[in-house]
Amino acid sequence: MTRGFVTVATGDKHYYELAHNLLMSYHHQYQDVDRRLPWAIVAEEHNEWTALFDKVIILNDPNHSYLDKIELLNHCPWDENIFIDADCLVYGDINQYFNFFPMRGVKHIGKKLPLSQNKNTGWFHKDNVDAWSSWVQFHIHSHGGIIFFNDDDLTKQVYETCLQISPHYYEFRFAEFPHPADEPIMALSMAVNGCEPLEPTDLEAHTLMVFFPWAKKLKANITRHSLSYRGSNGNTYQNVMLMHWQNYNTHRAKYRRESRRLVLGTNIGGEVNC
Repeated sequence: MTRGFVTVATGDKHYYELAHNLLMSYHHQYQDVDRRLPWAIVAEEHNEWTALFDKVIILNDPNHSYLDKIELLNHCPWDENIFIDADCLVYGDINQYFNFFPMRGVKHIGKKLPLSQNKNTGWFHKDNVDAWSSWVQFHIHSHGGIIFFNDDDLTKQVYETCLQISPHYYEFRFAEFPHPADEPIMALSMAVNGCEPLEPTDLEAHTLMVFFPWAKKLKANITRHSLSYRGSNGNTYQNVMLMHWQNYNTHRAKYRRESRRLVLGTNIGGEVNC
């Protein structure tokens, strides 16, 4: 049984740089190499940024879009895989993520919602999925920055269903995603195939990852393995393991400062406060 992490980088070299920074942040957290799990990258070429990954999976015909992220479900590098978006940085012991690993198929971190709940609380609603309605038994509200998936037949079914959904994207009227994106497509495919989202406790959910645009009073110092923030509920969470910056924010000085710390290995510039 093999297990490891995987990320995706295609198109602009900036995405390769982000993926490299993600890997370096993981290595920084695990100075003891014996504790490091292998990392794979799904890419369109070998280059300086992919050189340090344990496995490079080449897409011969990349889409340079959300479809490349869906494609990773068809290219499982390990028996048990955890995908992490390239625009993330590691601040803690993310090997613990495997404590939440599903027995089969694919999972996002999120919430399983009853069909009777308001249409706008999940990424899709049964009334809008037409031919799939008889298969859908619940809504899903989830975050696609982390994806758990096995190299098994159920994951392949989720992948095939994603390919069927994608050409008809606008027919499903996904909430908060007016333009094609992997997150709602994968969430609907998970529901169609009976893959429920991973629902950690409130504390676990807030410490497994923070999405940069949603964080208040955020403090980060990757050299010190330190990440904390105040949630929308007013509570402050310490020892957060992962920051999902969102691609737009990786061009900002705050991200650049953190990534530069990885290169220099020093506590430059003090703490990032947001």
